[in-house]
Parts: sequence; structure tokens; C-alpha cells
Amino acid sequence: MAGGGVLKYKSDIDEFYKNRGGEPVWVDGNELNTSGKELLGILKQSWMNGLNPNSYHVSRIIDAQSPIERELLLTDGYIHYVRDLSGMRVNASDMGLNAAHWRQPIDASEALSLLLKHKNNIAEFLLLREPQTRTYQRLKSELTTLRELDKVKQIIVNMERLRWIEDVKPERFVVVNIPSATLWAIDKGRVTFEMPVIVGRKTRPTASFVTSIHGVRFNPTWTIPPTIKLKDILPKLKENPQYLSDKGIELYDGFAHNAPTLDPSVIDWNNIDKKALHSLRMVQIPGKHNPLGNIRFLMPNKHNIYLHDTNNKELFSRADRAISSGCVRLQDSRKMAVFALEKRKDWNKNAIDEILNKGKTTEVYSSEKIDIYLLYYTVWLGGKNQVIYGFDIYNNDKILLQLLENLDEFPIIRDNGDKIVHVVD
Repeated sequence: MAGGGVLKYKSDIDEFYKNRGGEPVWVDGNELNTSGKELLGILKQSWMNGLNPNSYHVSRIIDAQSPIERELLLTDGYIHYVRDLSGMRVNASDMGLNAAHWRQPIDASEALSLLLKHKNNIAEFLLLREPQTRTYQRLKSELTTLRELDKVKQIIVNMERLRWIEDVKPERFVVVNIPSATLWAIDKGRVTFEMPVIVGRKTRPTASFVTSIHGVRFNPTWTIPPTIKLKDILPKLKENPQYLSDKGIELYDGFAHNAPTLDPSVIDWNNIDKKALHSLRMVQIPGKHNPLGNIRFLMPNKHNIYLHDTNNKELFSRADRAISSGCVRLQDSRKMAVFALEKRKDWNKNAIDEILNKGKTTEVYSSEKIDIYLLYYTVWLGGKNQVIYGFDIYNNDKILLQLLENLDEFPIIRDNGDKIVHVVD
């Protein structure tokens, strides 16, 4: 079969044309038909989505010697392009991510089923397959004007990430962008409020994932996680064996519900090994010393990362807010609690003060689960729709860029008539 050696989806294509009795989609006689010309034009412009036109055989299609070769290359290019627009082009695990949290490409058979429905309006169909969000479309426009290689690459990796999220979202949801250290609460497509947050530092990064907020824990206790126990608490205990008592941290022999309490002064903190340390449970009681502040949000996830209040409000004035141990600290946790519990019919936001004043740990569950997206975008939009270039605080752009370069050689190329020319080498 002509073009068979370069077809990525040969078996699916063979089945597709077998079911059509060999009838072409893109050619009429020796020439491309209207749909074929439209598709070739879209594939030529795929660089505007941060994609490589030659991944979709653009040069081969232009140079093809026979109508059937052009037909098959166009169909293969179409499948590949639709799949690239519909989800992650890289393995989630290579980015330290869970694939279940992110859109994955549709399979080739679904792409071909969609083709049968939309072959007569292929250009409109493919344009609508791109994310229609304001941010994605603004970055697409930005990419067409850029000449600085670093910014070009930064736009492209962020457009890739934007394709990992469904356009259609719940009526109410929360977004935390880690590099900008900012939270947005969204209701019916509008930003209810925005606030600065504090995220994990480079050595203890905040993970990127999707989960949901189930409720709020007021006056929370804090069970100190292993990393903090080893790297932060133990050195202080070696200097001052009374450190736990001074900070209102209770020590337990194990993690069972009925584990006995221990006197910190009887532990040889200078010689304790890692295994013995992790067998001890340290729980900080509610109060002014508790780093979770007065409010923690219930959002189950394997990373043990959550939103919470903080007793260090002065830190929100910093430009660099990547300073936590991984969790997300909120400037105004009360406002977030009101948003999370707003739909609970028997709930009065004035009850927050009453609960907090009692000082007792209390959990209030929401009548709805609010999706929360912890995302990693190093480019975002400002209040005037301007593109803001942020810092790659965890070097995730660098990792993703390398994966994309391995995938399709990553040239930035532009249509120039019927030629493909390099804009950036």
C-alpha cells in the first residue's frame, strides 16, 4: 500500500477503507477535494497549537506522487492530529503524574468515527477540537507573534498542559496554579474570588493532581508527616528535648487509636534511628502554634496535600511564595470555607465563629463535592488579558520540553505558501 511504511495507524486505516469499499475521503480523481484541501491547511497550521506539522506528514502530502498516497497520508495525519489535540502526548508517569487525573487521547477508531460525521466541515470540526478556553486561545495567538526561543518553548509546554484538562468543568470548582501561587474559586464560569497562596518549595514540591473538597475541619490537629518529623522536628528535639511540649505536640507510641502517650524527655533523640522515629506519632493540638491554623480542608489524595489556614499571615506579601513543605496555605481560609460549605442547606456561615471559639476539632461536610485542580502553568493571563511569563519553580517545564522534543523533534515551523520553513532552529 502506498505510504504504508510511514503510516502510524495502518491497521485502523486498512479497516476504515475496507468498510468504505475503498472510497476515498480527501481526493477526487487526481486532486484534493474541498475537505482534503481544508485538512491540509489545518495540518499546515498545527504549529499554532505548538505541534509539529511534519508529525502529520505535511511535507510528504505536498510531495506525494499519487492520489492514493496523498489520501492515506492525510487520513493518518488526521488521526494523529485529533489524538494530539485530545489529551496527553507524553506518558504521565514520566512527569510524576497520575494519568487518571488528566485527559488521555481518544483512540484511532473513535477519531475515524468522528471523521465520518464531520468530513464535510472538517476545518470547523478540528478548530473546535482545540481547547476553547480564554487562556489557550490567548496563548495560541501569542505563539504566532513570538521570536524569542525561550518564550516560544514556554508557551508550547503550557499549551500542552492546557490540553490535559477538559473544557467542560463543574459549575463550581477551585483552581490552584502552583507556579503563580494563586487560587481561584469559580462559580458558573465567573471568578468568585482570587487569593494568594503559599506552595511547596523546590525540595518539597506541591504535587499536581485533581481531587475534590468534601468538607472542612475546624480547629484541626496536625499529625506531623514523616519528612517533616525527620528533617524539621528531630533537629529541634536534639537541641531542646522539651520542644514538643513547648509547641503543644503530643507524642504517641504508634498509630493505633488507643496508642499510649509518651513523655518526650525519656526518648534519646540524639541516637534514635529512622525506623523508630517513624513509629512515633506526633500530633499537634489546635491552637496558636498549629501550622494548619484554624481551618483545614478535607480533600482526599495519596499525596497527603491539602489546603489549610496558617498562623504566618505575613508570608503572603512575599513575591516568592514557594516556601511550604508541600501543602497549600491560604491567605483567607474563612472565605474558602464559606465557598466550600455554601450549598449546605442547614449551614450558616456565622456558625464558623462559634465553632472556632469552642476550640474543639469539628468536621463539617459539604453537600457537594467541589473539584479542585492543582495545576502547573508557568504562563498565565493577567487581569487585562496580558500573557505573564512565570518561573519554572520545579523545573517541570524543562522535563516536559525534553519529552516533547523526543516525541517529534520539536521544530517551530510556519506555513509560508506551500513551503514549510523554520522560524526557530
